[in-house]
Amino acid sequence: MRAAGLVVLALLLGGCAAELGVAGREWTRPDTTISQVTFDETECARQATDAGQTPESFVGGVADAVRNAIRERGRQGAYEGCMRARGYQPAAG
Repeated sequence: MRAAGLVVLALLLGGCAAELGVAGREWTRPDTTISQVTFDETECARQATDAGQTPESFVGGVADAVRNAIRERGRQGAYEGCMRARGYQPAAG
């Protein structure tokens, strides 16, 4: 039963991986063209690639799911920080 709980936890944490949207619709800044927004999103996504890196785990399973969740949270935070530093705000969805 405990193993089943760990599998569920791993699946939930694995589902937390967010994509860094670069379609030009996620962020807004006054008087900015969609091509400029897309360019800035792409640059911020590129800069965030290495953020949140954690040591490689040879344990596997839940440990890797947790490590991946931490990495994705770091990437997302670096991406959002980059966009805010460029003067953008999240677009109202």
